[in-house]
Amino acid sequence: MGYTPNRHRLLEVVGNNSGPLSAQQIFDTLSRSDNINRVTVYRILDLLVTRGLIERIRGGGRSFVYGLAPVSYTHLRAHETQEVIAYAVFCLK
Repeated sequence: MGYTPNRHRLLEVVGNNSGPLSAQQIFDTLSRSDNINRVTVYRILDLLVTRGLIERIRGGGRSFVYGLAPVSYTHLRAHETQEVIAYAVFCLK
């Protein structure tokens, strides 16, 4: 999965919100500043859910809301200092 400005903006909108958002809320937010199609938003949401970057949460009835997926952490040991470094794994490629 490559980087696109629309994917980046959608992740920013979802990530900068304090709670899950509906696809309509995401579309409304993005369309205020970007020229983006509603279908594009749904396709990006499907892709990011499939890749595990965001979660699709049943919002009641047949609706869903979307939020960032839990971040994976891994640890590395610095070769020279032997210091253990934890970092979040979050990649768009």
